[in-house]
Amino acid sequence: MVTDYFEGGELYHYLNKRGYLEEYEAFKIVKQMASILVYLEECNVSHRDLKLENFLLNDKDDLSNIKLIDFGLSKSLSLNYK
Repeated sequence: MVTDYFEGGELYHYLNKRGYLEEYEAFKIVKQMASILVYLEECNVSHRDLKLENFLLNDKDDLSNIKLIDFGLSKSLSLNYK
């Protein structure tokens, strides 16, 4: 198995180390999280394990590219209306 390497590590550890975020930094992160969740909804996927530990930072000094990982508990949502 080959996976990408994210030098920045988990968002949880980044926030614990920093202790705070500036407003524009928080906006960047929340906007990306919302975008990820909208995409998952469009694909009819429920992640079911959302937590800061499951968001990775591409670079330790760059908050502009976060990734959601750990889809072990995810479930495909099929909506059958009859």
